[in-house]
Parts: sequence; structure tokens; C-alpha cells
Amino acid sequence: MRITVDQSQLTQSRTRLEGTAAKGDLLEVRLELKATGYTWKLKNHDPNRLKPDGEVTTESQDKKPGGREYKVFRFQVLDEGDLDFQLARPFGNPDPKDLRLHIELAIVRITVDQSQLTQSRTRLEGTAAKGDLLEVRLELKATGYTWKLKNHDPNRLKPDGEVTTESQDKKPGGREYKVFRFQVLDEGDLDFQLARPFGNPDPKDLRLHIELAR
Repeated sequence: MRITVDQSQLTQSRTRLEGTAAKGDLLEVRLELKATGYTWKLKNHDPNRLKPDGEVTTESQDKKPGGREYKVFRFQVLDEGDLDFQLARPFGNPDPKDLRLHIELAIVRITVDQSQLTQSRTRLEGTAAKGDLLEVRLELKATGYTWKLKNHDPNRLKPDGEVTTESQDKKPGGREYKVFRFQVLDEGDLDFQLARPFGNPDPKDLRLHIELAR
């Protein structure tokens, strides 16, 4: 994953830009060098979210002599987070320009409404790439019924964080969904069941097959 920032994108004092990457990506941030004596420095970051990877380098555009020059920083993407850079002179009046680059995780969302379910068992398919964060949203409708993850291979689809209950668009009174999150390591199946935890469960089974994007 590569993000290039030219100095024409900077405001006078502070600029905020955003980028998207998947967990496990190698993120390459290329910051243009233009004015003589000015250089880019990484001022602040959380290495538990965006971990520096290798040396900082200076490279020409397309690696051709006379092309634009860029300061190149590389990070392993462990989670979403912020990278704070500063363009300044190391001596005299620094006249700095600050850049905050916010990195969001690439999320693949699959939403299943109960109208998609057959009486007993349903099979649906979805597509994601290795390294994606997969978010599966399963509609809650009938009182007393809830969704459970019954079977999966964590070496293929690894649970990520807590299971949550969310309203549609996060607004009160909207449809409610049980939300499961997974790191996509390989293609595989997720077996869910909608049932009551007591009495006659009257279950509905859902198999969600995740294929890798080609």
C-alpha cells in the first residue's frame, strides 16, 4: 500500500489527510522534498498500531535522476492510527508544516437480513482479500432470538475484537444487528445459528462462505 503526498497538498500550517490499508499491509508513505534545507521527520505515532519497518530512505520519482525527490517511510499496519510528520529546516527559523496522516483499516462488510434466510439452512457467499478486516452484520428481529458463531477455522478467518450489537446507521429505533469481525487469512466458512437460548430453539442456520478476491 503506497500513499504519496506532494507539497501542493499542504496548507500553510497543518494538514490532515486520510488513507486506507488492511491489517498486515506494508504501508509506504512518500513525502515530497522540494525546498532546499527542508526535510521530513516523523514526530509522533503509536508503534503498536503502525510499526516502522526498515530505514527511512530518499528516492527520486520513478527512481530517475532529476525527478521529484521523496522521503520514504515504511510501516507495518497492525491497526488504524495516526502518523504525525513535520516538514521543517533543522536550523534557523524552521517555518514548519505539519501533516497528520490518519490510516483507517480497510473493512469488508457483509450484511444479512432475516428475509434472506430459508426456513432451516441458508448458504451465502462473500468475497474479501487476504489481510482485510471482515465485518459480518446479522439482523436481530424476533425477541429472544440471538446469533451465535457455531463453527469456523481461526487459521482462515480469525475473530477480531468483541461481538457487538449495533443499530442501523447507529440511530435509535433502527434495525439491530449482531456484528462479528474477522481477520481474513484465507478463504473459509463461517457457520452461524439464529436461535432462542431456552425452550424450543427453532433454529435457523447460516453458512457464509468467504472466497478470496482474485
